Amino acid sequence: MENYKYDIFISYKHESLDKAVAAKLQKSLEHYKIPKEIQKKTGKEKIKRVFRDEEELAVSSDLGKEIEGQIAQSEYLLVVCSKKTKESQWVLKEIDTFLKYRDAEHILPVLIEGEPEESFPESILAYGEPMAADVRGKNEKEVLKKIKKELPRLIAPILHCSYDELKQRARNYQIKRMLIGTSVALVAVASFAAYAVFQSARLNKEYQETRRNQARNMAQTSEKLLECGDRMGALKTALAVLPENKNSKEALVPEQMRALNDALYSYEADTYLYFRPMRAEYIEDQIIGKIQWSPNREYYMSLDAAGYVYFFDGKTGKCIWKEFGDDLKEKVEGFYATTFIDNNTAALLAEEKICIVNFKEKTLERTIELNLKVENLSNEYSSKVDEYGIIYNKNEILVYGTESIAAYNLKTEQQSFIIKKESLKKDVSLIIYKVIYANKDTILIGISGSLVTEGGLFSYSIRDKKIKQISSENIEDIYLINNQYIGVSQYKDDDTIKYEMCIYDYRNGKKIYSKENLEAISEEYEYIGWYSGKMKINQKSEDVVMFYFRDTIYCILLSNFKVINEERYIERIAGIEKYDDTRVIIGTASGKILRYISFTNEGFSKNVVEKYYDHGGIEPKTRNSITQFSYSKKSLKTVVQVSDNDKMIITSGILKDTRVSKKFMKKDFISDVVYYSVNESGEEKNYRCVKYAKWPGTFKDGIAIYEVGKSSILYQVEMPEDTQIGDYVIRKRGKDTVFCYIEFNGQEQVVHIINLKEKKEIEKYKLGDEFLKTYAYSKDLSYIWYSDNDNLKCMKLSPTLEEKTDAELEKKKQGGDAIEKICVSDNNQYVVVVYLHRTFSYQDETYNVKESYYLKIWDVENGTWKKINGEEKIQATILTEKEVLPVITFSKKHNWMAIRKMDSSVEIIDLDKGITQHILSFTGKKNKDKKGACSIGFFNNDRYMIIKENANQIAIWDIEKEKRIMRQEVDMSNYSTDAKIEVGEQFFAIVDSSANVMIFTVDENQRFSLYSSIDGWVDLNTGEVIIDETMDSYFYISKIYNFQELKKEALKVLDGETLTKEEKRKYFLEE
Repeated sequence: MENYKYDIFISYKHESLDKAVAAKLQKSLEHYKIPKEIQKKTGKEKIKRVFRDEEELAVSSDLGKEIEGQIAQSEYLLVVCSKKTKESQWVLKEIDTFLKYRDAEHILPVLIEGEPEESFPESILAYGEPMAADVRGKNEKEVLKKIKKELPRLIAPILHCSYDELKQRARNYQIKRMLIGTSVALVAVASFAAYAVFQSARLNKEYQETRRNQARNMAQTSEKLLECGDRMGALKTALAVLPENKNSKEALVPEQMRALNDALYSYEADTYLYFRPMRAEYIEDQIIGKIQWSPNREYYMSLDAAGYVYFFDGKTGKCIWKEFGDDLKEKVEGFYATTFIDNNTAALLAEEKICIVNFKEKTLERTIELNLKVENLSNEYSSKVDEYGIIYNKNEILVYGTESIAAYNLKTEQQSFIIKKESLKKDVSLIIYKVIYANKDTILIGISGSLVTEGGLFSYSIRDKKIKQISSENIEDIYLINNQYIGVSQYKDDDTIKYEMCIYDYRNGKKIYSKENLEAISEEYEYIGWYSGKMKINQKSEDVVMFYFRDTIYCILLSNFKVINEERYIERIAGIEKYDDTRVIIGTASGKILRYISFTNEGFSKNVVEKYYDHGGIEPKTRNSITQFSYSKKSLKTVVQVSDNDKMIITSGILKDTRVSKKFMKKDFISDVVYYSVNESGEEKNYRCVKYAKWPGTFKDGIAIYEVGKSSILYQVEMPEDTQIGDYVIRKRGKDTVFCYIEFNGQEQVVHIINLKEKKEIEKYKLGDEFLKTYAYSKDLSYIWYSDNDNLKCMKLSPTLEEKTDAELEKKKQGGDAIEKICVSDNNQYVVVVYLHRTFSYQDETYNVKESYYLKIWDVENGTWKKINGEEKIQATILTEKEVLPVITFSKKHNWMAIRKMDSSVEIIDLDKGITQHILSFTGKKNKDKKGACSIGFFNNDRYMIIKENANQIAIWDIEKEKRIMRQEVDMSNYSTDAKIEVGEQFFAIVDSSANVMIFTVDENQRFSLYSSIDGWVDLNTGEVIIDETMDSYFYISKIYNFQELKKEALKVLDGETLTKEEKRKYFLEE
């Protein structure tokens, strides 16, 4: 083991908080007592010197040999990370200097404020977000206090042991110290034992909280890995810290549930074209050349600039073999070029030989010795891997470099021919850049060089050794089209680099098509490529050529070489591939996958459709870093994307939630899905009501009723044309379960009651000829309450139908105030009526209208208006053009009513006592915008209240303490302002009228986190989820998965893969 002068070098910005933390860390580290068991195991008795430079270097000075020497003599670099760390050039220099001597795993970032992405320097973020310790707090005192708690996490990697082991040893040591005192005096035994138990409990509590924080950090890491395409890494990190009870149905932290749902693609049931990442493989250096597919398109291969070759299973994206050459039976040091021979073997160009390998068996079959070394293929200045090529063509292997081309017979292993660059161009500044076979007798050779000299495109006849020049421009790429033509990307320098995309007939050298003056941006990777094949245009099969330059695709008909479409996209294009006879898919630099125009439309050159239709993809770590896009329909429709900056190869497929199997009801237009629970013979029976309308044409309302979990219709009703269904409900009526709905045909409203068991109508009743604005059913279906405008009426439904208007209600009209809403309490005793009051004024020849809401509560049992705080009227809100009706909800345990008021508060009223029980007030800048702030719900036996405080914030409140427990930013930009909150036992949901649902899970500490976002509906009582895929013809039935179910599915996908030791060290996890 190497001896270092310092165990740790502390790097920090010389700001007040940063300096205080650095000083505290130095002192704490140097005084840390390593448990004896760890000393014996590691041989390390204490932390040696910790270096902390207390003087800020001058801005103009260099880092200095002395400081660099201290860094070189330090085993670990501890970086104190705050929001201003990135501004310190000295911290950045110290990190870069340290990385010259040690790898990134020896860097220990300590987060003291902000989020990792805003506080960690880029040189640390480049290796992910490894966090040694998180000591963030509200103030300096709290930050310094947390250092002691997090110290074992910092010291564990230095001692080469796991954090859990160190924490456990330290805890045992503390308990042992406390128990030693028991031998001093028998009198103190009980007190010391009690204190030891107390301390043990405290330490265990801290340990469990640390594990929860670690699990949250890993869940965040999981989400970021998935975004950039590393699905397997996302699953592994989501499962990195598990509950100690292996059978727990609850996650350690709720954030794990979302991370697992996202990585498992839960509730994605689409059947249309959509690509999601399967896995990402990390490479040593940038990829050289294009991804190559095996002849059967089931495997692909790539080569990086460091000389490593990678073979991948095209179906899964898994790297089945990574080889540098030093493990082969005939060792070589890196490869320069690669080509597939067949579906089992490949040819790899090494320094003095061609290696023929069986990539499935991971073996070297044989070598072909080159008559000339690789360096002789290139000029004396050449050292880059990308200056070589190798091609297989019918038992012949051709290799080339910048100076020459040589061919070898695969059977005889003898050289067939050699072409020197001098026979093509004598200019020493030029190089052979691209070579392809046009046919078995013709080779096409592209030459490039400096921008001030001409390059050239040549054809070479193998049979008669004749050379013909086709072009004199610098050649970037050559693409074979239909065995007769070639697409050529060439360029020249006229002050700026300008490309020409052209098509030649290589047999006679004639240029047939040209697109000139395409200006390049020399500082960037140039996105240029070709595609050709047969496509159906207006039902006729045509040969089509497509090329792209940066952000524009050009489509050319090969029969007449006319451009039939030119389409510019908002992003640079990394590749185009044929999907089927009428569609082409596009990979972009940003990672998105799009679909090109459909070729089946009449006059499609003028009518572009689905230009930007989204088909999935990824979000790479580095913006616009995807440089390659490839697709293999044969390999289960697999997409491959290369991110050179991130050194990743991402494989995606058409993946969805395989646990979703049942589907029901071919869709018309679905307006709502509502669930009802009814007690039948002592058991809860649950029903799903789907309201829909048949169209196009005349709207016909209908409702289909199902038992929850089933896909067959139990009962269905459809209205005649121009007839609508109003409010509906399923309730128990006597001994029968009935379905009650209101039919409205524009002239009259009729109540229908259906016996669901017998599936027949048992009663109906006409409510009246006037338009009824709002309805409400009592929970026992004994009454239906309704209003025509300003009159509250009711109809008795049980045991017989009977219209009943209470005398007290008739005594006093409400002075023209309109009834906007009616609600009935859960115990059926109170009817809450929302009135809209208008006052008019005339000023400056203008009528002004002021509107406001108020509530009145009808006591059904006593037949009177209930007074709240001594008043019949409850003022609720001032109405503005952006506001909605007051939100009212009832509690389950108590007879409480909650009102969401416009003064940024929720008033909770005890209906029995007639008083305000609690007021939850959440005033502040973020609550001034009331748009969308209209949802509330009682939770956990009325102990807590879920409140949508504004358009993008949700909070959970302790009702008794009238105190907010937690608030979280939630993106609800796609949700309407009337989105409501629904609650269950462990979950709550934001439900939108447009079939958008966000489900949140809540842990035992009332911390909540997004569980999943779903297009569809959810019933939190039964856990049923209905998935609405807009491009599909069916709804799909699923469920809310518990943690065990998610873990089981994740382990199935991982198939034995777990975090490696290196990954555990990177994330500071136990081994």
